[in-house]
Amino acid sequence: MASIPPTSAPNPDATATPLPIGIADAHRAKKARTGATGEEHATPDKANELERTQRKEPNRRPPPLIGPQPIRYIAPLPARTSRPQNEMALPIHLYKPDDFNGLPTAVDENPHIGSTRQGEKPELPKLTYTCFADVEFHATHIPDFKMRGNVNEEQLASLDALGTRLLYVVLHGGGQRFLKRAPEKVKEVKDFLQSLSFECHEGAKPELDVIAPIAKNPSDRKRFGQPWTLFLVLGEEEHALRKYLLWQQVFSVHPTLSFSIFESAPGQPWPIMVLTGAEGAVVDSPEAKKQVLAAIKKKLWSNLDYCIYAAGLVAAYWGAAGNMATLARMSTDSLDIKCVRAELSGSEKLVPAYLVVAKPPTTDRGEYQRWSNFFTAPGEYWRELYQLKVNAATVDCKLCKDASHCACDCPLPTTLGWQGPTATDIYQKEQEDLAHAATSTTAPTQQAAELWRTNPKKGERGRKAASPKKKGSQSGRKDSRPIRR
Repeated sequence: MASIPPTSAPNPDATATPLPIGIADAHRAKKARTGATGEEHATPDKANELERTQRKEPNRRPPPLIGPQPIRYIAPLPARTSRPQNEMALPIHLYKPDDFNGLPTAVDENPHIGSTRQGEKPELPKLTYTCFADVEFHATHIPDFKMRGNVNEEQLASLDALGTRLLYVVLHGGGQRFLKRAPEKVKEVKDFLQSLSFECHEGAKPELDVIAPIAKNPSDRKRFGQPWTLFLVLGEEEHALRKYLLWQQVFSVHPTLSFSIFESAPGQPWPIMVLTGAEGAVVDSPEAKKQVLAAIKKKLWSNLDYCIYAAGLVAAYWGAAGNMATLARMSTDSLDIKCVRAELSGSEKLVPAYLVVAKPPTTDRGEYQRWSNFFTAPGEYWRELYQLKVNAATVDCKLCKDASHCACDCPLPTTLGWQGPTATDIYQKEQEDLAHAATSTTAPTQQAAELWRTNPKKGERGRKAASPKKKGSQSGRKDSRPIRR
């Protein structure tokens, strides 16, 4: 029996369709460059290129560490806060604006609430006839920048060289128009001051001089416009007279000869802004005042620029120490509100108002203006449903020149024995057009009526009043249109 040869395994390539010659060569070349796992073999050209690259590039591996190394602990990152870090440092996030425990501070330092005749009683002058009100008055505070307002710069430069010999004389109800219409008042003030003689004078008159200001920008439009200050220059040995003048301060002789005397006050005013609103917005109650103060503090404490600036001023001028939030809060601790009457801007109509005051953290005028601008910048504040507008009215006494009340609320005329002008005198509106003030022979009350009258409007001088027209009649203007024929 013949043997059967073993059956071999079928070859898959044997039954496959043969490839063309060109494609088969390319396929075999590709298979020769790859291994069983699909990795590409390094050809001689690529090997030489890799060797050249390694020789050109430096070794990027770090050098080996030699010796024992300290163990490094990797701390986890802190959790992300809900607010930015700069906001967390603001006072609004650390303190409550409606917390008034122990506030306001520095109340006793307010110069607008004092009285005259403070300190040791000086030597009194020898007077045979006391023609002025020899009593204690409310003390007026006027900073230097207001005393020197609208004064010629050349005159100011000469005054600076006088030192303590220079005192300021503020005429009650005075202004450019007052000095222009009554220049003889300068001599009257000098004669009165020279009547105050002391033991050191031995019957002679004190050595002094009273100089009228020279306006930098002359104008007669505003009745109470600056300058309204006379300059009193004392002699070298007039120490007794100087002490007495500053102790008494107020001298009221008659309605057109009444004045106060001040020394240099380089500080800044406490009043910051005036808030007014519709009827019912201004209420004189502790709860309403606290609501307004809380609204102001909330605005300031949320302003990073204010906090940075105010903290620097408090640290520089008050010598306080602490972080930014603490010092910025300290700058508002003296904030207080007074319910007063203010005059609407552009008129003399009185309206109820809130007067916001605070201790200024600087004595420099430019720094004070920048600091106070943060208060007035919002333009308005809110007390519940009421809007309070900023500086829509003014609080400025035309009588004594204090910035804490209006002339109608000035405490000087209410003092027993007052002989000077009143708000009725300086606010009167006369219709007659008088060319000049009355002479010294006219009664003082009539002088007051003529000194503070208003100027006639432009075109009213010498013009006759127009006759009334009947209803429906044509005006007196000539018609320039051509007549149709």
